[in-house]
Amino acid sequence: MPVKSLVSTIFVAVFLFAVSSGSSLAQEQSEQATFRVAVVDMNEIMATAKAPQSIRAQISEKRKVFQAEIQKEEKELREGNQELARQRTIMSPEAFKEERRKFEERFVSAQRKMQERKLTLDRARAVAMEKVGDALKTVITKIVKEHGITLLLRKEQTVYSDKRLVITDFVVTELDKLLPNVKVFTKEGAKK
Repeated sequence: MPVKSLVSTIFVAVFLFAVSSGSSLAQEQSEQATFRVAVVDMNEIMATAKAPQSIRAQISEKRKVFQAEIQKEEKELREGNQELARQRTIMSPEAFKEERRKFEERFVSAQRKMQERKLTLDRARAVAMEKVGDALKTVITKIVKEHGITLLLRKEQTVYSDKRLVITDFVVTELDKLLPNVKVFTKEGAKK
């Protein structure tokens, strides 16, 4: 093969490689042009969406009921302790010791009951908020797919974001449609 022919063949090969690389670069640039970013404020979603608000309201009501019961129990224990102190002078040491033991058992039982109620309330809140989290994930997945969003950032993890990128209000609206409220269940609530 003559040198001119070899140089021509190499030139054509390099040209074809450059053209194919150029089209690959153009394709990459066009893909970059469709790169879409959005930002959501999770704290605002949890503060303004209807479902988390309904959970907070229900937990608050249940906490008030529990608190009233606790105050009643504490009052009865104080009165019982005062009565026991008054009766100490008229009771035999053995009888007083037995009454004191019963009172202490009642006191420990009341404390345990208060702790169980707090745990029950905490668990009920966690279960209800898990439902919100699942619904939020569904909403965000739907929005990302429908609008071709390629990167979704939490506002809490960004230094700066243009207001036009923030889709929080849109997410709240869609979440409210999907899950307007969540019923909070506790063991005590199920018994009544």
